Amino acid sequence: MFGITIILLATASVSSDLAAQVPEFLSGRRVGTVQTELIHEASGIAASRKNPGVLWVHNDSGDSARLYAVNLEGKLVAVCRIKGARARDWEDIAVGPGPGPRQDYLYIGDIGDNGAKHKSITS
Repeated sequence: MFGITIILLATASVSSDLAAQVPEFLSGRRVGTVQTELIHEASGIAASRKNPGVLWVHNDSGDSARLYAVNLEGKLVAVCRIKGARARDWEDIAVGPGPGPRQDYLYIGDIGDNGAKHKSITS
């Protein structure tokens, strides 16, 4: 089984105005290892705001349009297929606001292009 280690990073407090613009990270802390063969080349990860302790993960190119929810120990919680989407070369994922009030959305960046062969990218 291929393992991906989950490491949490915390920001350190900084004192100068310039340093406050660029966060400084403390050493990571291993909390778990992804324990499913479905995630073979994780390319993006985002912490769920709706479900504390859940991380959204996706594979790089070569997978279908789906996201994986894993807990902090790395155990698979759910597989979510993205209807109507195509996963050409997903590179990153983020949680942020959207058109609905007080509702968070997942944004997936299909921005990979290792050979500079694509005319456009999508998100």
